[in-house]
Amino acid sequence: MTATQCPALAIDRSKPAAPQPSLRPRKPAAAHAEVDAPKLLYPGFSECGAGILWRDFESAQPVNWSRGFQPGSLELCLNLAGRAALTAEGKSARLEPLSAAFYIPRAGKFEAWRDAGQRHQFLTLQLRLHFAT
Repeated sequence: MTATQCPALAIDRSKPAAPQPSLRPRKPAAAHAEVDAPKLLYPGFSECGAGILWRDFESAQPVNWSRGFQPGSLELCLNLAGRAALTAEGKSARLEPLSAAFYIPRAGKFEAWRDAGQRHQFLTLQLRLHFAT
């Protein structure tokens, strides 16, 4: 097995702090592609088996949130704002504001939708299953 170089999470105090995600209202997203573009806070899923994503959007239509899931991963969603529905193998759960959920997305067996007409803010930690076990 070979070692993989992963992005470091070290803090360089000699530089100004990076801007934090805004909690101010945003304009509704104009296109579905804009809705699906998360801010990568730690883009190491492909290389290291772990990633952290921030999403902040509004949409007039329901959003298929499961399109961004990574097969073979364990995901933890810290949901700050907006409601969503998670469905797998005939069972479903609601994700409410100020709540959290973890799930293992499986291709074709897992769906997740973000409700229309709401602001959605959530942080997702993605871990490859072999990384998490």
